[in-house]
Amino acid sequence: VVETAAKKLRSRPGDPLVVETSVLEGHPKHVIAEEAEKWGADLIIMGSHGYRGLKRLWLGSVSHAVAAHAHCSVEIVRAHEE
Repeated sequence: VVETAAKKLRSRPGDPLVVETSVLEGHPKHVIAEEAEKWGADLIIMGSHGYRGLKRLWLGSVSHAVAAHAHCSVEIVRAHEE
């Protein structure tokens, strides 16, 4: 899945993007913030399911945790409601 997404990004017309991929182990909310700090990232862009109430309580919110702990800006993009 990761390589498929990277291939799509690399094949876009115009200026070629430099795309690096890696699959890391650990809890996403910690790993994402730690990797962004290692890279010296200025911005993290994340998607969100937009769960609310009990579903959010049970599943947690990775995007909220990253936004609270990252040392850079975090943009959270919500999924379209159907």
